[in-house]
Amino acid sequence: MEPTNSPSVEVDKDIVSGRAAIDEIDRQIASLLVRRKELSFAVQLRKRSLGFDHFDARREERIVAVFDARASGAGAVIERVLAWCRNDR
Repeated sequence: MEPTNSPSVEVDKDIVSGRAAIDEIDRQIASLLVRRKELSFAVQLRKRSLGFDHFDARREERIVAVFDARASGAGAVIERVLAWCRNDR
């Protein structure tokens, strides 16, 4: 059976409720990503002020491994987040 976007799908209370919960999770994720980037930038500035490289490949490898261990396949997601957070400003 092909999925449909018929009006009956839009009024099904379980679908509407599930989508609302997903939307709330997405809002929280977006807020956490912004906060992570702010903290990452502050740490990068501090490291540079002390003469350290702002990028720590070993730390990022550990973070990716932890994400993969917590949620299989999530390492690829966090790799994108890490790249976004270390975006040179």
